[in-house]
Amino acid sequence: MGQAEIDQSGLLSTKEVGTVRVQAQKAGDDRYEGGKWSDPVIVTILPAPLTIQVKDKTARIGDAIPTLTAADYTVTGLVGSDTLAQAPSLTYVSTPDMSKTGAVAIQASGAAIPNGNYDPNITYLPGVLTIQEIPTYTVTVPTAENGTITADKATAQEGDTITLTVHPAEGYVLQSLTATCAAAAPGTVPLQEKGEGIYTFAMPAGDVTVTGTFALEEEEEEPWPPFPFTDVPETMWYYDSVYYVYAHGLMNGTAATLFSPGNPTTRGMLVTILYRMEGSPQGAGWGPFTDVTPGAYYAQSIAWAAWNGIVNGITSTTFAPDRNVTREQMAAILYRYTAWKEWDVSQQGNLFQFTDWQKVQTYARTPLAWAVASGLIQGKENQRLDPGGPATRAEVATILQRFHSTYVAPSAEEETA
Repeated sequence: MGQAEIDQSGLLSTKEVGTVRVQAQKAGDDRYEGGKWSDPVIVTILPAPLTIQVKDKTARIGDAIPTLTAADYTVTGLVGSDTLAQAPSLTYVSTPDMSKTGAVAIQASGAAIPNGNYDPNITYLPGVLTIQEIPTYTVTVPTAENGTITADKATAQEGDTITLTVHPAEGYVLQSLTATCAAAAPGTVPLQEKGEGIYTFAMPAGDVTVTGTFALEEEEEEPWPPFPFTDVPETMWYYDSVYYVYAHGLMNGTAATLFSPGNPTTRGMLVTILYRMEGSPQGAGWGPFTDVTPGAYYAQSIAWAAWNGIVNGITSTTFAPDRNVTREQMAAILYRYTAWKEWDVSQQGNLFQFTDWQKVQTYARTPLAWAVASGLIQGKENQRLDPGGPATRAEVATILQRFHSTYVAPSAEEETA
């Protein structure tokens, strides 16, 4: 026999499968005798059907095969607080090939009903894993007047980092730089200024157009421009050096009002500074190092420096452009640049005066001795040279000021005399 309940409004609620007999009793009053029962009605309570629906999934080419979990299916037909006695297993009909587009069915099986009130023949509805292509979007940089703007990628996927390099023509400065994407709200793409004319942005899900304008550089009444960096107080030992390299266009800030004096300087950035000091000459369009990406902001600089013997690689085929430049590496690069310019590099200082002179690598001993004798590099506390320590932006600014005022500025004056 089945089981059911009837509430005061006459609504029948089933409790167990089977059959139940339903009768109604007529209530009596003053006019007639009550208690008479109606003829019984037999009600058959059938087992509740259950349906398990597997959800559809999507993935992109190159992704890992998606893991199937309990979140990937739904169960319909359960009554009240009932739950499955055993959850279903989800499997792919065949192993998905994530190297190309396609579709693979996902099937469910092995579930168990909670109790005898349910039909044991559960209906399973499969889902589908769809493997989609990874969309790529274009980066367009229209030609600008009085300067150049280049992007390191012409096409990119959503989330890729795009690097922009800005070169104003002589006598001009960058006035505005924007990246727009019609497919992404609010339409403009945030740019991150990295200093030295380098900007980056994260590729949105849509084509991007980069536009920039250049304006004539206004002549300053004062010999040097106003000092913009709020993180370089006048009381700091490197204040004059930072002001010097900024005023002479050797180094820019990491933002409009920040110089980040304690941040390290990369090998690629140092070579780029020398390249610009030389006037950004045209040279080889490719370099000998496999880890210098063509089109990167430092690629032309490193190629120029390599083919002129100004820099060597970490190995014969790698340069490590994004690695922090050390004090001895900086001395070696400046030494080779000075020799290439045919300026005097005969001075040799005494490295033995420094407590850590033995840490100087063989290749850097002559360059460091020259840098010490020329006053470019001085010791740190406790009479240390710290040859393998990273050169901070403050240290690089100080050394560049000494180098520029000693070698570059006098030579420029001689040429114009």
